[in-house]
Amino acid sequence: ASPLHIPQHALARGLRDAISRQKLIRLVTESRLDTIEQDRDGIVAHTRGPAGTWWRGSHLVGCDGARSTVRKLLGIRFPGRTAVERHAVAALRTELPWPGEALLHRQPPWRGAAEEITARPLPDGVWRIDWLLPPRGDLVTPDALVARIRETLAGWCEGVTPPYELIDTGVHTVHHRLARRWRVDRVLLAGDAAHLLGAVGTQGLDEGLRDVDNLAWKLAHAWHHGGSERLLDSYQSERRTAVATRLRAADQSLPVLRGGGGLRTYLPGATRGHDALLTDGHVGRGPLGAPPAYPHSPLASPYTEGQTPVGTPAGAPVEDVRVTAPDGTT
Repeated sequence: ASPLHIPQHALARGLRDAISRQKLIRLVTESRLDTIEQDRDGIVAHTRGPAGTWWRGSHLVGCDGARSTVRKLLGIRFPGRTAVERHAVAALRTELPWPGEALLHRQPPWRGAAEEITARPLPDGVWRIDWLLPPRGDLVTPDALVARIRETLAGWCEGVTPPYELIDTGVHTVHHRLARRWRVDRVLLAGDAAHLLGAVGTQGLDEGLRDVDNLAWKLAHAWHHGGSERLLDSYQSERRTAVATRLRAADQSLPVLRGGGGLRTYLPGATRGHDALLTDGHVGRGPLGAPPAYPHSPLASPYTEGQTPVGTPAGAPVEDVRVTAPDGTT
């Protein structure tokens, strides 16, 4: 199953529309967090702005991005690597020979091409195209980017550049970082505030969604049934371990996938194997892209003899398996 490609502005609009229908959510704009205070009964946060005020709640989740104010107020270190990859990016409306089909093109044959080009179909005939750039290179000027677009489209369309409408351009720099801690008492981190990844096809947005999917039900349980340190600790244990594993796989793959020459040039089938590894990251398979498993979660029950083998690894999501509880219910 291939991932769903959604433009960021469409995703943001969809999230805002969903929030507007929820009575329990209040969206406050033009406000900036500057203070966090905790006690044994809850947490207090202060925001400054036109309507600066104090807020009190049971927990606070910092989903405030790579430069997270929440993470900085907590003094949590955010070590990692800067500029692991650079990509020139363009969104344009055109017709390609593969309507609705994503494309990963390694080492295109035409002159001046990037080492790797990906094209992702978006709604309304729009394509997002990414060109892998050298780690350290000159600035990508508008003229140079337009030249890349024309050469790429011509390379895919039998030497003739088809008509296109350029919508947006930019340069995307991928960093790899992992926060030391994801929980400090009643404050938790999620998304880019907790981790940055995205090289060789790994999907940073997906990991952020997995964070909130893992955390939301645990916070709800703590609110309705009382706090549980073990339950809330499991969020960091499960998610941080899963993201660290993904980052490790990407870092180990980078020299293989990006380093040219050497034995790779002479071994038959080597390039095909490397391309398959890279494709896994883009389509959600293998160590770079598959959904995570939590085999060592602190919530996992101790091993018992009364187990039923299923076709999924320990700790991975599983569906449609009949489970009998100790009281005999299923």
